[in-house]
Amino acid sequence: MRFQEQLDSVIARWNSGDVDDEWLFQRLREDEIGQMAPEEAWAQIGESVTKLLNEENETTATELVETIIALAMQSKTTEVPKELASSSDRLMKQFATHGEYAKDQLRRLFRHYRI
Repeated sequence: MRFQEQLDSVIARWNSGDVDDEWLFQRLREDEIGQMAPEEAWAQIGESVTKLLNEENETTATELVETIIALAMQSKTTEVPKELASSSDRLMKQFATHGEYAKDQLRRLFRHYRI
């Protein structure tokens, strides 16, 4: 199964409200992202940012940011994906109403890319 399909599945399970596995996103990050080649990880960031932009649930959005950070680290580059560069202002507005932990994770992502 493609990474984005797996990510969609994890998001759906997480948002179902009946999550019996608190480590769902973490396992996806460890099992899938950890096995990717750097260029493959970098290629997954754009579509993941699109999912983040469409996510209304703060907890899920935070998990998505952490997933994008994992992809960024695995990609081993600070070249900013165009989807992230063009969406940074929108993401800051989206996270303005979120808690401090969520905001910190978004800032962490932006620091990685020097945004």
